[in-house]
Amino acid sequence: MTGKGTGDVTADRLATLVVEAVETVQASNDAFNREDIRIQPQTGSSSASTELVEGVAVDAERTLDRMSAAAEDVSVALLNTELDIQEGDFDAEYNISSVDQLQAAVDAEDAELQEYANDLSAAGVDVVFSSESIADQVADHLAREDIIAFDDLSSDEADAVARATGASQLGTVEDIESSDLGRADEVSVRQFGEDNLTVIEGGAEAKTATLLIRGGTDHVIDEVERAINDAVDVTVAGIEGGIVPGAGATEIAIADHIRSESAGIEGRQQLAVDAFADAVEALPRTLAENVGLDPIDALVELRSTYESEGVAGFVAAGQTGDVGNPIDEEVFDPADVKHEAVTAAVEATTMIARIDDVISAN
Repeated sequence: MTGKGTGDVTADRLATLVVEAVETVQASNDAFNREDIRIQPQTGSSSASTELVEGVAVDAERTLDRMSAAAEDVSVALLNTELDIQEGDFDAEYNISSVDQLQAAVDAEDAELQEYANDLSAAGVDVVFSSESIADQVADHLAREDIIAFDDLSSDEADAVARATGASQLGTVEDIESSDLGRADEVSVRQFGEDNLTVIEGGAEAKTATLLIRGGTDHVIDEVERAINDAVDVTVAGIEGGIVPGAGATEIAIADHIRSESAGIEGRQQLAVDAFADAVEALPRTLAENVGLDPIDALVELRSTYESEGVAGFVAAGQTGDVGNPIDEEVFDPADVKHEAVTAAVEATTMIARIDDVISAN
């Protein structure tokens, strides 16, 4: 993150928030899912206001302000249908000749809208989230039943609510069963700066975390979001697969081990093994060049320090190229990333060598 423009929020603070989010989700769920960590960009404040919200945070408002702003121990219905007067498949005209007929039509329409609220109330629903719109009249009936409603959720937000609470996405409000509903410890509307977000905490199915990214401009928001996405992926990889010393230390250790083993290999194969060791050192060699050091002198010093200390890398955040102990400087890399890089490089090289053999044979 130190190489990205994250505004006035420090890399240390972002790193702390990311680790807290990953640990919160991983410690609480049986199976870790990257989707349980959501990133919610929100313009309108400085990037220093970026914070961690334990739960799902969605950019949705109550359909009516008089609905409660918070509720605890709630059952959640997740709808994927519009709650409004159902339109027919064909056009029709009605001739109304009296006030009584007009009133009867209005009452019939209102009864249809009231039925939505009745069905949800009968199913024991406390909070409704809908990816479609909810008509004002329906919202009024829901409020009378003490049901809090949120509409126009994005598909990503609806999926997050479903995963956290265990609610099924319903295409109708008729015949709702208890297994269709989700549960949450609390649903509340909170103010973050000048904006309101709806937060779902204590979902019954999965512990979730939302990193609320703030920024004064879209450019800053995009940079912080990119940095956090990368950081979450690296943190997950580090926790699940372990970590190894960074700053070129792992590559120097690998190269040293390969060279020590090559002494026992006879013939031209020894040259190939030594060449492999040279290739592995490409990364620390590149690190040395990036900070303006002579790559040959730097590698000699790095090898010497490794032989005497057992671990050595270009530390000082890669800015000066000082050789030191990356563990003491807290410079690490995910082990899985290192393993994948070496494996992919070997496979690619092997494939090229085989192609050369085929061409030579022809």
